[in-house]
Amino acid sequence: ETLKSFLKLIDPRSYMVVVGPRGAGKSTLVSHVLTELGGGVLIVPVEKPSATVSELKELVLKVALEQYPKTESWYATSTPLKDANLAERLKAAAKAGREGGREEGWLPTVALEITSSGNNRLIKNACTLLKELAADNPLCHGLLVLSSSFAVAELTDDRARQHFLRVGAFSRDEASANLDAQFKADVSDEIATIAAVSRVKERILPLTTLPMYLRRLTQDLSKSTNEADFVARAEAWASKFEAAARTDVEGAGNSVLNIFIRDKTGKERCFTTHDLMRELLNTGAPVTLPRATFNVPSDMFATKIRKSQKAKAAFTVDLVAETVDFASAAHRKAAAELLSLPPPTSFLWSWLFGRRL
Repeated sequence: ETLKSFLKLIDPRSYMVVVGPRGAGKSTLVSHVLTELGGGVLIVPVEKPSATVSELKELVLKVALEQYPKTESWYATSTPLKDANLAERLKAAAKAGREGGREEGWLPTVALEITSSGNNRLIKNACTLLKELAADNPLCHGLLVLSSSFAVAELTDDRARQHFLRVGAFSRDEASANLDAQFKADVSDEIATIAAVSRVKERILPLTTLPMYLRRLTQDLSKSTNEADFVARAEAWASKFEAAARTDVEGAGNSVLNIFIRDKTGKERCFTTHDLMRELLNTGAPVTLPRATFNVPSDMFATKIRKSQKAKAAFTVDLVAETVDFASAAHRKAAAELLSLPPPTSFLWSWLFGRRL
């Protein structure tokens, strides 16, 4: 609904940043919503790290010409690509859309999908292009789709022009409905019986509700030959997922996350991945990232996790909501087993995250 509301704006004067982990369904969401609103969406994957603003414009046109036949879409014309003007094409698209019966003020949508993080220049150039097309002189709705929450730290400082939508795991009910739909589409009722599906949900949903993992599960279970095999495959998948979560948590070790923190007396302190795990276990929910007022900007803190692939696998850092949590419920369970003897509440964490003792 947030995305729909934004895309219904007659004069957006801004662009939306859609962010979430790989497999969260960001591109699917964008395509689904745009189809519901009458089409006009062009999702452009951007993989070249050194792409300039001009090259991004050429990429948008190139993808448009490949995706839409010249005789079927306003995206493509007989004008040679080298002579094409993106602004003029978008104006023509909006005019054609309105003349074709779309709502007054309808605008096409360009979505740039950045598949990696860690490249400030590419994200800056993508923001520049969307600001030019969607904010400075609204020719289209602009979406920037990021596959890493860490990439939010690399955005240009232009929050007045940016709206944020985070796409994450399903709710428990959404995940249950998603599994029902997938099983109905891919597995016969004789195999995916009501009882079998119920057992699968009881085993899987306490571990994860992330769309990417649910898709992998349903792909595996679609190969089931009978009801017993269906349940057995789910159990094997769950056990493998739990083992991977334990590996992630154990691999994160007890390394120092930050050595730049000073308490009120000026004494330097440090905290570790185990401290973070204990705090998450104590709170039972995501914890707020440290604020700059503590001499620890949230993006600096997140970078400490981001630079360690092992720690990165165990935690999810959300720089939109400025929170950190375990990567999944399975990771939370693994951490609880690893730290089975919780120490007293840490003064450092209480001070750092502003908790009241």
